[in-house]
Amino acid sequence: MDFLLRTSHLPLKVPKTFDNFDFSRVTGKNVDKLRSLPRCLPSMLTKTLLIGRPGTGKTHLAQAFGLYLL
Repeated sequence: MDFLLRTSHLPLKVPKTFDNFDFSRVTGKNVDKLRSLPRCLPSMLTKTLLIGRPGTGKTHLAQAFGLYLL
């Protein structure tokens, strides 16, 4: 597990998680579905596509997925 974390390049000092994701920056008709992502993991991971403008948190959510699955 330690090896996987070290080689993953995920930020470990201040990890990106679903708990510290700022949902207030996300707009659109599917915000409620986005909020339910942590409950749907990992079955939804292969069906999830993160698209959006720069700065909306796509990378944050991708890293949260990675930490969740470790």
